[in-house]
Amino acid sequence: MYFVLSPDNLSAHWIRKILADQINLNVMVGTMTSLLETLSRLYLLPKLETNFSKELKGQVIGSKNAFWSRSIGVDEANCLAQIEASLLHMLAALPIGRQLKSISNVESREQCYYNDLVRLHQSMGRLRPIEQARAEQWFVCDASQSLGAVNLVFIPELFHLDAWQSDLVDKLLLMNPLDETGNAIQKFLENALAVPVSIKNDLNDLSTRLFAKSLVKKASLPHNCRIIECRDNFQEAEIVVAMIQEALSKNVSLDDMAVVLPIGSDLLQSFPELLNRAGILTSNIHASKRIFAWDEQLIRDLLLYFRSSCVNDSIVVPMNLAAIVTNCLMPWSSSFGQGLADQVFKGKSPKDIVESFQTRGNTESIEMLEAIFKVKGEDWRSWLNGIVEKLHYPKDSRLFSKQNLVAVIESIFLQDDLYEGKSTVEKLDLVIAQIQPRSRLLENTTSRFVKNGLLLIKESEIQLNQVQHLFVMGFNQGAYEPGSSDVGVFPQSSWQKLTCPTGLDLDTSLINQQIFETCFRSIVSQVESSITFTFSEQDFNGESLNVSSSLLDIALCFQTLDSIAPEMLIQKVGEMDNPPPFLKQVDINSIKRTAPVEKQRTDLNLGQDLINLSTNSDGTVRPESPSSLERMMISPLAWLLNRQGLESNGWAIEELDILLKGTIAHKIFEYQFDGINKHSVNNFESMYQSAIEAEAEFLLLPQWRLERVQLKHEILKAIVPFIDWCTEKGWKISKTEEHLRGRLWDLELRGFADAVFENGNKRLVIDYKKSGSSDRVKRINSGFELQVLLYREMLHQQSNVEKNNIEGGYYTLNDTTLVLDTHASTNVEKIIQVELELSQHNQSAQSVSKIKNRIDQLRSGIVELNTDDDESFWKEYGIKTEYAFNDYPLVGLFMKSTPKQDGSD
Repeated sequence: MYFVLSPDNLSAHWIRKILADQINLNVMVGTMTSLLETLSRLYLLPKLETNFSKELKGQVIGSKNAFWSRSIGVDEANCLAQIEASLLHMLAALPIGRQLKSISNVESREQCYYNDLVRLHQSMGRLRPIEQARAEQWFVCDASQSLGAVNLVFIPELFHLDAWQSDLVDKLLLMNPLDETGNAIQKFLENALAVPVSIKNDLNDLSTRLFAKSLVKKASLPHNCRIIECRDNFQEAEIVVAMIQEALSKNVSLDDMAVVLPIGSDLLQSFPELLNRAGILTSNIHASKRIFAWDEQLIRDLLLYFRSSCVNDSIVVPMNLAAIVTNCLMPWSSSFGQGLADQVFKGKSPKDIVESFQTRGNTESIEMLEAIFKVKGEDWRSWLNGIVEKLHYPKDSRLFSKQNLVAVIESIFLQDDLYEGKSTVEKLDLVIAQIQPRSRLLENTTSRFVKNGLLLIKESEIQLNQVQHLFVMGFNQGAYEPGSSDVGVFPQSSWQKLTCPTGLDLDTSLINQQIFETCFRSIVSQVESSITFTFSEQDFNGESLNVSSSLLDIALCFQTLDSIAPEMLIQKVGEMDNPPPFLKQVDINSIKRTAPVEKQRTDLNLGQDLINLSTNSDGTVRPESPSSLERMMISPLAWLLNRQGLESNGWAIEELDILLKGTIAHKIFEYQFDGINKHSVNNFESMYQSAIEAEAEFLLLPQWRLERVQLKHEILKAIVPFIDWCTEKGWKISKTEEHLRGRLWDLELRGFADAVFENGNKRLVIDYKKSGSSDRVKRINSGFELQVLLYREMLHQQSNVEKNNIEGGYYTLNDTTLVLDTHASTNVEKIIQVELELSQHNQSAQSVSKIKNRIDQLRSGIVELNTDDDESFWKEYGIKTEYAFNDYPLVGLFMKSTPKQDGSD
């Protein structure tokens, strides 16, 4: 038997094809894996049952005094991955029959680490990965045991072999030297790999000069080699598909074209699908789709819920529970799950949620909710299995299946013996950290090569078959360039230092460069007419991307060293009159570079009264609130979107942001002045605990302890001087969270004042702000105060208190400052009262004028769009725009350009 060793499956397919055309019988073609399987069959070797990764994990966790002993408890999954990569790298350099040996005289940290890894391998029984174990198994066999001889045909230029692979190949070549037929096969393959004689001039320059030491003596402009810059990889894919369609319309065969795709890129999934939609078949890499591992995500979310219940069964983390009930495997519709999530975010307890659905008669849903909420002590395994039994699985078992979920649960359970002596919570922390759900590839049912299809090549594969036209996509930084030699816990420099004391060739930097050059040169050397490189200017997040560093190597094939300018080879799609058609030769220097014409947007005219557009269920117009009118003042479009409920229903990540801090602080001030605990902080601890439980239960979890304690001190520091000030000035609480109503500017108004204090016939409306006072003071002194004006007006209309007897303002907690609309007077320690520049009337003059203008426009159906300098405009007056601009992305998308001033360029 003649066995032709190939570097990858693509080259193996090509070799089989050309050998079949020569009617070569009794020839096998395959990779190293196929060769080992063939030897196992011929020598009747027993099947090996080894699990290298599982054995390594057990020994790593159980080892003591190794360099990973502490880090394994912090990030077990990443730590295991790094250790395994390091050990595999060492074993790849280890010849067959040899064992890893410790360095006797340790002189450096990397040598100490190396010895730890050697001891780890010894504790594993010197177990080697499955392919190496098969090679060792065969290596000790007698040749007479074989059912047949294997004559290995091997082209060294296509390979870099690990030490154990070299031993295997050398022994095979020694046992069965190539005869006349074997030499003929090898010679035939070498000739087929030669550069085509019909190759065009500039492609010949590229294939012969690439990575060569000789320099170009005279610069030339390539015509058959183009490098095109696209907006992103979606536009990149569209352009390449269009070029292929153009070629087909000119009777170019699919067999004469090929496309190269970078490994690890979305193009491997999206490009074949786009080709298929265009009616073009692919020969090898077929359209597939990625499915997120919602089943593993559900297990992870459930374990997180179980863990939090073990810590405190009264805590419900809304995001966690919402993620569980909206999982696609739940036995209800997505809208039903979203309804459950909404109830969770509104603060309803699990018991309340179950009771609210019991009247609907949906037994299956109620049983699932009860199964989730009944966390039974430490028996998490039976709890998970009970939930898995009630899930709904799709018909296509390739997506999600009960069998897969049960396997995941069993694998988690088997890890319990590795964490002996740890508590349930500690075990769950370790297990949860290892469950990292990712998208998995759902392969097309067609997996073999298809005739009359377009050949797709991965950048790591050897290109052996000749084509007329080649497209190299995703030519961005990180692709089509040598990979890093940093492996596992060691950087390249450390592997270099370990090579001498260990006697192993552990430095792979040169090897990586050689492998890359072999693959990349094979890609460009088999093209006869044209080669087109495409790359993306930015990713889908708008981040800038760079072209591959190999562009410099390509430029050196056409440009002299003293005038090297790789960017001059690039053609930008956005700067062309039309996207380039197939094979059109474009003179790069003749491209017209014109500035894009910016489309001027105009204000919206919706032709109806927009104030009266939003109504209650009884048909009355919904009242405006102070925050709504402020939104109207800043951005009428944001106001309209808010009034019509056109807001995102996305789940914000759980964090202790400024809004949540303010909510908790408001709650504590409300408790403080509820009529029972007024002017006393004796019960502050219980008030703070109650506020956390009511507004942010997740802060009770152990990982939030530091933030929780810090916020408590901040609020306590602010509330004590405010109580002293109220006592000093004689203010007594009248109402907290006072619901106010009124009418102004022909609008119905309503709002909630944080607190209303009284002192004889006077009233004080206070709003607490978890911020500093500088922006608030700047706003008032600019005449843009609005909220206090509305509160004073509504309180006057609702209580008949004279306007002159109503004061208002803010208490900013971060700097314990009172910003009141009357004169400043305070002698209370640790509290500041600001002296404002404007009278009470003038403090709101600008905002009143702006609001009246907005109301007139909206009643006429006009929505004035924001300009791109509005953010800086409002910032100048101490008014933040993020709640209008960031919360409503359409506002940013429909901004007008700022009008140029007279006399500007």
